[in-house]
Amino acid sequence: MELSTVGRWERGTLTPHPWRRTRIAKLLQVSLNELDVLLNPAQASLSPGSPRRRGARS
Repeated sequence: MELSTVGRWERGTLTPHPWRRTRIAKLLQVSLNELDVLLNPAQASLSPGSPRRRGARS
């Protein structure tokens, strides 16, 4: 995996391919749902049933 690819994920210009997400979630020790929230924070804040981010305050 290229560092430039990870940089694009961090900037939000690209998201990981679905087949990579399971391994990324395991490496980050988060569920796939939590990974989706991390990858799409704006979309997650719009849906009321979304899991909260770690460290988020009520």
